[in-house]
Amino acid sequence: VLITSGCSHALDLAVGVLANPGDNIIIPRPGFALYSMICSFRGIEVKFMDLDPEKGWEVNISSLKRAVNERTKAILVNNPSNPCGSVYSKSHCEELLEAAKQLQLPIIADEIYSEMAFD
Repeated sequence: VLITSGCSHALDLAVGVLANPGDNIIIPRPGFALYSMICSFRGIEVKFMDLDPEKGWEVNISSLKRAVNERTKAILVNNPSNPCGSVYSKSHCEELLEAAKQLQLPIIADEIYSEMAFD
């Protein structure tokens, strides 16, 4: 158990534990600007997985897989999405988990807005 001073601090620690300067992390596009800033500060490259507006801003799994290379250390998933406001279905979350399993990459799950989702 680790107590942090907010979600931003938790994200910074997670990125710092999983990646070193020169490595990369996959983040959503569009996405929360803080993710890029955390990585940049630590010398970690950002690769993007596109979110598809035609599918309710779900992750384009093909885009995710294309972004991965030998220096990729993690996938950052933001659900509910900031800034898009989308909430992934259970089946899409399972699809993301399966992709991460195939790629053998951990997921950093930013779910800070999970209790703020409205019908």
